[in-house]
Amino acid sequence: MVMTEWLDNPVVGSAIYEMARNREVKWEIHGETEFGIRHTRINWSKDTLIWLKNLDFDKRPVSIFIGTNVINWSEVDALPPRLREDKKLNKSGRDAYNVIWQQYLTPETCEERKVDFHDIWLGKSMVWDIDHEDNLKIAFGDAVAIYDYLKELNYNPAMVFSGSKGFHIWLDYQESEKLVGHNYKTVDQKDPLRELGKLYREKIQQISVSATGSRLPNLDLAPAQRQGIIRCPYSQHSKTGLVVWPLSSEDIKNLRNEDYQTAEEVASLLYNWETTNFNGDKIPMPPHYKTINRGFALTEQ
Repeated sequence: MVMTEWLDNPVVGSAIYEMARNREVKWEIHGETEFGIRHTRINWSKDTLIWLKNLDFDKRPVSIFIGTNVINWSEVDALPPRLREDKKLNKSGRDAYNVIWQQYLTPETCEERKVDFHDIWLGKSMVWDIDHEDNLKIAFGDAVAIYDYLKELNYNPAMVFSGSKGFHIWLDYQESEKLVGHNYKTVDQKDPLRELGKLYREKIQQISVSATGSRLPNLDLAPAQRQGIIRCPYSQHSKTGLVVWPLSSEDIKNLRNEDYQTAEEVASLLYNWETTNFNGDKIPMPPHYKTINRGFALTEQ
């Protein structure tokens, strides 16, 4: 099946690790029973495949999301538990850790754990998540307008195809702080994650209007939430099976000049390997070697 064809490649696992290593990871499992597992980490490149195998990714689609917050995991005193204990899902361990996780979310509760909030939470990436239900050319037009606008302001955005209805524009956390004029140390310290998230939402909307000339009805502000998440680059979209693909400058140029409407048409302009998804549909996929040296970095540490 397509999930194993793509995701069990060690090059892909390493690429996902590089995107996720300094962030919270959420795994979303789809099928007869759907559930999500948050507050986890990918500790090294082989962890990607270990998690996927434990979640039976060869039998059902598994989505991978990463947090927009940048985390220094070495300062977290209680690390996430194993997914399984005695070959069963470690639900009690996960539930207990979710309670601990809440203590990391404010300076006051971090102090109770005798850890420093600002040693853990390093910053937050700004992400524009732009979809269109019927026409990805429209979504791309809005996304590339924001991408170009940020470039004109001397920032270095990255664009990612979501694998389904739209595109994401990423700005790394240091440039995001510069753009918004604040970081976790300069906002109200009662709840810095919430306060910076509010400023990010305002700035994301402001930039969108400046770049496109209007408020975008399909702009998703969820990634700017205090614990916002977004699909991980190089993972696969659970519904389409298409890869969440960082776009090179050549890819962006190509999408500016071509006509398309659907996710499959976008993918066919980016990928050249064909396989089948969980529904048995033929879909385009990228060759594995292209996941190396794409020049897409989300964090610096």
